[in-house]
Amino acid sequence: MMLVSFHESLTLLPKL
Repeated sequence: MMLVSFHESLTLLPKL
């Protein structure tokens, strides 16, 4: 779960 949130954050951060 934590890994998913971490990966999602990294993917959304650069997206913006």
